[in-house]
Amino acid sequence: FVIVDRQQAGVDRGTLITAGGEVFVEKKPAPFAMSEEPTFDPSQQSRFIAGSLSAEHDRLDILVGTWAVKGQFEAGPEAASETVSGTMINAWELAGRWLKQTYVGNSPSFGPITGIGYLGYDIAHKRYTASWIDTLSTGMVMSFGEFDEARNTFTLSSLIETPGPMREDGTPGPGLRLEQTQIIRIVNPDAYAVTMTLTGPDGKPFQTGTLQYT
Repeated sequence: FVIVDRQQAGVDRGTLITAGGEVFVEKKPAPFAMSEEPTFDPSQQSRFIAGSLSAEHDRLDILVGTWAVKGQFEAGPEAASETVSGTMINAWELAGRWLKQTYVGNSPSFGPITGIGYLGYDIAHKRYTASWIDTLSTGMVMSFGEFDEARNTFTLSSLIETPGPMREDGTPGPGLRLEQTQIIRIVNPDAYAVTMTLTGPDGKPFQTGTLQYT
């Protein structure tokens, strides 16, 4: 065996094993070191505040429950109005931060319809935020808005892109970009109403639906 100086071998820690004049270094993990005391990070406080609940969340409490839905729906300015009906279940999730909306209904033109949405208040951006997906589309609608205390209404706005005419290869061509406005009016603790309006490129709005929740 050959004795080797650790500094000459360039080894800070480990076990030196020598055999036949060769040096084999068996590395060992460094001892565990205690981390420094945590310091205040303003960004951590911001994340905490952004995740907290507020009075704006409390306003959504009145929508919680199982609701019978009835109303009228129009697919376009010249489309005939048809009666739709279903059930909406609104329930808090994620410790009261998001109101989950589950809809099951029926339409004369489209048949059975199922939809899922989430409605909450974004403290960081100071606005109500909603998402919606259903069996009528493969897209997701994102809406943003505010609450009008004087009118007792939530107003949510979104941008919808509709598919255009089908091409020869079977894919949809360029469609329209429509602005949708959804107004949720609190009638009383046992009822609310939803009105939906679309505005096309010509700037002319047309009402697409009125729904009663009781």
